[in-house]
Amino acid sequence: MTLLKYVNWNITNKCNLRCIHCAYSSGRKMLGELTTSEVKDIINQLAKMKCKLIGFSGGEPLIRDDIFELFKYVKERKIKIFLLTNGTLITKSNIDLIKNYVDRVNVSISGLTKETNDFIRGNGSFNSAIRTINLCKKNQIPVGVFFTVCKTNLSQVKRLFDFSIKYDIDAIKISPITMCGRALIHSKKLNITSKELESVYKELINKLTKFYNVKPYYGDWCNAGLDNLFFDPVGNIFPCADPLSFTKPIGNLRKTNIENIWKNSPILEKIRIEREKLGKIPCMYKYIVIKKFDIVKFSGNLCYFKKSVFKNST
Repeated sequence: MTLLKYVNWNITNKCNLRCIHCAYSSGRKMLGELTTSEVKDIINQLAKMKCKLIGFSGGEPLIRDDIFELFKYVKERKIKIFLLTNGTLITKSNIDLIKNYVDRVNVSISGLTKETNDFIRGNGSFNSAIRTINLCKKNQIPVGVFFTVCKTNLSQVKRLFDFSIKYDIDAIKISPITMCGRALIHSKKLNITSKELESVYKELINKLTKFYNVKPYYGDWCNAGLDNLFFDPVGNIFPCADPLSFTKPIGNLRKTNIENIWKNSPILEKIRIEREKLGKIPCMYKYIVIKKFDIVKFSGNLCYFKKSVFKNST
């Protein structure tokens, strides 16, 4: 059994934006979100298991009143922090705290112009994101950009290379829109096909391989429950962060400790047996890594576990 190396954690569903593509329909705080003391107990468990990284997302993590207290608690236990944020709440008044506690700030954007981005994320969100990127770079904080591809920004994907150079971005993740949550409501405006995605990706990949003079690294295997887990704001535990793959939790942090879930969950055991039996299991997404670019596209597969092994339990 491998170690639990990292956790993706939606620490709150509360958000100050109402992005029309949000897979989690973030906005209001969920009823029964984990308290400060509960989160600290979970962090202690992760530290005991020698977890190396927690990726905090939401909602908007910085909207929690206790977030810097929690960041401090994590860092005192020698665990790295990645923060996924919409970029509206990082300011000159808290940038020193961000620098002290956060190992990388990942800023979500949905367009390379104000018009394109703000159509999805709301008025002023693009300027806020750019301000945050510049503020972090000025303070020597590594910055990533998370770009969700949809119909309205499809033509801008090929310009992400130039954007990364202009703003000295350290990491870029490009992912297709996930059709659930608010994205379903706006599907006619946002949904894209695999063919549409392939055409713009091809141009970007060619540009990147020529510039960096390297071959792309391709991966399309599932790592659910292999070395990571996903936690939601009320303590539900999932093998994967994709909301379309595992729709039922494998446990809850309030009812059992993480180590027990990691070692004894019947679902995780089935995943490990299948992986040992078949070797690499195909994922519904394909990963293409070229230097600092992590490009995600549809693989053409449904989630292996959802369509077969766990069709009655996920």
